[in-house]
Amino acid sequence: LRDAPADQYALWAGRAVGSLSSTVGELGIEDGSLIGLTRLAYATTKTALLLQLPDAQQVFWVDRAPAVMGRHDQSHEKKVDIDLTVVLQPRQQRRVSRLQAILHETNGQWSIQLHPQARAPMFVDSRIVKAEPVLLNEGDVLSFGPHPNRPTLQLVVRFESD
Repeated sequence: LRDAPADQYALWAGRAVGSLSSTVGELGIEDGSLIGLTRLAYATTKTALLLQLPDAQQVFWVDRAPAVMGRHDQSHEKKVDIDLTVVLQPRQQRRVSRLQAILHETNGQWSIQLHPQARAPMFVDSRIVKAEPVLLNEGDVLSFGPHPNRPTLQLVVRFESD
């Protein structure tokens, strides 16, 4: 077990033991002590953002973080991980920034923050998204545009675990 990553196993001997490299003597285990080894299963979470428009639906799968969301522009060399151009009408494209938002994942919990170069506002439900990350919950609605009640585009947050 010395080759096993310590963050994937828990060794316990009446109490949790922090390191698998400890010897039985270092742990203070005596005859008759109960010891156990448990493999820890960490959930990997994929977040599917469901884009809802009156006439179409599109799902953007986000399975790595950080991920940058925005619109593709051939005259701009920066690439986005989630390209919203495919669901925007040409007249709507300027209402979403090329670099609009950054999605982060920590221990299966997803958050979103406004990209530092974003020029267009966005909202989670009715709360405006700024530089500080906003935690995302199942069913949250991401709105892009000048006001959450008159959005240019909306995405509904869904979570799916492998």
